[in-house]
Amino acid sequence: MPDAMVCFNDKYLSLSWSSTTVEFNSYLHWQVHHGFYSAYHNTTVRPAVLDAVKRAKESYGANLNIMVTGHSMGGAMASFCALDLVVNILELN
Repeated sequence: MPDAMVCFNDKYLSLSWSSTTVEFNSYLHWQVHHGFYSAYHNTTVRPAVLDAVKRAKESYGANLNIMVTGHSMGGAMASFCALDLVVNILELN
């Protein structure tokens, strides 16, 4: 059971298809949907989520279990968010 959840829906997402190449640490040259990538990385979503998770971990402890989930197009956003949290914030247990 998670201690905290980050949830995304597709209510405000309206995206058209194109791809972009991204790099996460040593994971090079992944092709991903440009619209979803931009919606997560180039808006206020990413800083808000990262800040909230950092504050939650400071308040409730480093071993806080966080579930990231999304429905429909929100699932793509959740995937970027989960990867971002693992790479940049969370310690792997």
